[in-house]
Amino acid sequence: MSATVTPWAFLDEYRGKDFAGEWPTLPEMYRISAKRYPERPCFTVYEPDRISLSYAEALERILAVAGKLIELGVKKGDKVAVTGKNSPEWAVAYMGILFADATVVPIDYQLKNEEIDNRYKETSVGRLSDQVQMKILNADERGVGEIVVKGPMVMKGYYKMPAETKEVFTEDGWFKTGDLGYLDSENYLYLTGRAKNLIVTEGGKNVYPEEIENEFQLYEEIEQILVRGFVSDKKMKIEGIEALVFPNAEAFKNGQDVQARIGEIIAEVNQRLLPYQRIEKTTILDEAMEMTTTKKIKRTAV
Repeated sequence: MSATVTPWAFLDEYRGKDFAGEWPTLPEMYRISAKRYPERPCFTVYEPDRISLSYAEALERILAVAGKLIELGVKKGDKVAVTGKNSPEWAVAYMGILFADATVVPIDYQLKNEEIDNRYKETSVGRLSDQVQMKILNADERGVGEIVVKGPMVMKGYYKMPAETKEVFTEDGWFKTGDLGYLDSENYLYLTGRAKNLIVTEGGKNVYPEEIENEFQLYEEIEQILVRGFVSDKKMKIEGIEALVFPNAEAFKNGQDVQARIGEIIAEVNQRLLPYQRIEKTTILDEAMEMTTTKKIKRTAV
């Protein structure tokens, strides 16, 4: 019986040379595609005339954009906004930002400059729409609670599943999203995590694992991190905060002590966190944690 060949098996040829770890980043994947199919059409516009850029041609322009951004002082982790029509130029700009190691912030092309200046907040997921009713349930002292909504986009319920439907709606008909967040004074919404992941500490403080995990985004030594609660005192039923870390092997190929460096990073992040948010226990993993198809860690599988 022949072995099953997966659609991504070709990556084995490039692993260790063009990228490290299990999966390539988007820029790394683009370079691989340009090697495999340099003359194939990559970005195409059909109106008023059909114009295509091949993978090789687009890569040349992407590198030029990235080089200019770096020349202008853009560095790793900086946020760069991009707006424009759906076109090869927009795609080249988007990829150029990623190639410069920056973070892309797409902005709606229909917004005017003054609207962007007045309405855009980079850490918010957006402002409430006129068609949507929303409120925060059981808000804590920070105003964080579960987001519930009403509106034409909300389903009536799960088909022939009354029990499941009842679980996701309040008694007065609000849909429970399962997301935690808060609103600012201008009705901008901010997400802090998922309700099912919430950690309640000894002093009754709410800790949102996703907020802590976000603090590690720019550390190249960490391939994956998951923050969760653990029982630090079984008798008193006290919950502490643990970090599961899968290191990036490529970052430690020079022989640097993994345990020591990860410990330094945890200590550095802890200094930026509130006392009740600080990580008390660190577990370094030998294998990567299972991911979903959207590249998020499967918390239930850990």
